Amino acid sequence: MRKINRKSQQEIVGFVIIVVIVMIIGVVFLGMFLKPKGGIAREDAEISNFLVSSAKITTDCVKGNEPNYRTLGDLTEDCFLRRKCLDERDSCEVLKEGYEKLLNETWTIEFRGMKGYAMSFYYQEFIDTEDGLEYAPKQVFLEISEGNSSVCSVRRAGSYAVDIGTGDIVSELETCKK
Repeated sequence: MRKINRKSQQEIVGFVIIVVIVMIIGVVFLGMFLKPKGGIAREDAEISNFLVSSAKITTDCVKGNEPNYRTLGDLTEDCFLRRKCLDERDSCEVLKEGYEKLLNETWTIEFRGMKGYAMSFYYQEFIDTEDGLEYAPKQVFLEISEGNSSVCSVRRAGSYAVDIGTGDIVSELETCKK
């Protein structure tokens, strides 16, 4: 009788091991198939700090009398308000060129293992509602992108807002890693 009990115990242990292995494989497959494609962009301090510091970079756009050189932050507001540089260049073009150069040097796609990035500049106005102040829909006035950021394993984002009284002018950058 003792041999029969040991055999049945061994069979039960073997069955339990098989069930555990099948459950682990099932959880791995569920994790792979239920993982959202592209994911939700995670707020990243590095990107936000980049946007804050990049707004302080001086450009060759002059407003008014020289030497009043505009920063990228100044040009963001100038672009929204459709102002021109002293030499009649469009402030949006100078802003776009400045950020394209900076982004291509800083967020190099090959170096950081990235698939791409997308940057947008928009205005968001405050509206007074019964519940208090809320944001109206975004008014995008400039977009810059590089690479392919449609399907990502990791999305990181950051933003920088400047209050202009009735609303905010926001610079937003989202990166996409392979």
